[in-house]
Amino acid sequence: MKTQITITLLATILFSPFSILAQAYDHWGTPIPQWEIVNGKKELLEGKCPNISAQGDSLLLIRDHQLFIYKKTKPNTWTKAIQLKTSQEVQNVFWSHDGHIILFSAQTQNNNSDIFEIEKNNDEWSTAYPLRAPLNSSEYESSPTLSADGKTLFFCRTTNQDLENCFEVYSARQTNGKWGNIRKLNIPAVSFGKGIKLCEPYLTTDPSLKRLYFSEFPSDIELGDNVSIGIFNCDLSNTGKWNKPKLIMDLHSEENSTFLSMTQNRIHAVFSRNEDIWVPDQPMPWFVYAVDNYGPLLKEKGVDTAHEMHILGDITFKSSSYLLEKEIFPILDRISEAAKRQELTELIIRAHTDDVGTAEKNLALSEKRGIAVKNYLVKNGIASDLIKVNPFGETNPLFPNDSEEYRSKNRRIEIEFIK
Repeated sequence: MKTQITITLLATILFSPFSILAQAYDHWGTPIPQWEIVNGKKELLEGKCPNISAQGDSLLLIRDHQLFIYKKTKPNTWTKAIQLKTSQEVQNVFWSHDGHIILFSAQTQNNNSDIFEIEKNNDEWSTAYPLRAPLNSSEYESSPTLSADGKTLFFCRTTNQDLENCFEVYSARQTNGKWGNIRKLNIPAVSFGKGIKLCEPYLTTDPSLKRLYFSEFPSDIELGDNVSIGIFNCDLSNTGKWNKPKLIMDLHSEENSTFLSMTQNRIHAVFSRNEDIWVPDQPMPWFVYAVDNYGPLLKEKGVDTAHEMHILGDITFKSSSYLLEKEIFPILDRISEAAKRQELTELIIRAHTDDVGTAEKNLALSEKRGIAVKNYLVKNGIASDLIKVNPFGETNPLFPNDSEEYRSKNRRIEIEFIK
């Protein structure tokens, strides 16, 4: 049996004061495929635009242009609960943090797209109805997303003729139950042309309203031939302008990735992927992935989140062992190369365990694992006197040690680069 340790790489980079805050609070782990139980068997959870509930125990997603709610039965496993039947063919969807409002976009009879709302009252969902003007217009509205307090709405709009290349992002504020004060946000272009290019940009927002997430094709310069759809974030600067969007590399792969949805505490998230294999007359299947955001947890534990941090992957040790497995080597090689490219004054290895066993044994085990990582880095050319090992044992968990899922997340190593 193997246990898992997550390696965290922290690199010190200078930003403006707001950029430090904005860039530092997302530090993503390894995406994990989600499963559903169908007739007693586990199958990959298929769905588009997955929305995770505020507490992380429910999912709302699109299958065959219809809405379904799933309940979490155990880690990474879900069971279909209900279908929300609508007369519209749903294109993308957003679920409010309080769980009582669903917004979605759907095509209208005049081949435009409008935003619709469903409300929950006394455990019953209403019939979908379109939002009033000026939100819905004669143009094409899509990708609605609400702020945590329900007072700010972000959405995308374009003319029907420009669906291929010029979605723009708008916001609106609710006053006395009515939406108004619509303004264009002027998000900088990611690659070519002007504005967001995707026909369905799958827009979501951070609770601070100072960071947006959306899907887009990366520029050729950024990734070479790997131009699959990726998830970007875009931050609001101190001057009130939106910075250039940045691709979230930790979530990027050769598959298309879209629609990032987070729990209220921003620690757990879901998104969807597909393999971009087109088969005539068959829809491309999208599958749901979950990923942890360690940023808020590390900040709570006093880690200097002004440093850029990347969760590089799962590191495996055999139970109660400190011997490095071969799966660890490529990740440590990447860390070694990154360390060599920077003028470091210190490289700190923080080693942690879960609470299984005695505190004394866990402290010793974490030290041995930290030393094993240090020895590998030294073998790769990192100066020994540059590296410091700080063992914590079981004293600094990120999650409560009340389940195997959370214990596995607490068995980790963090690596910090100090310039």
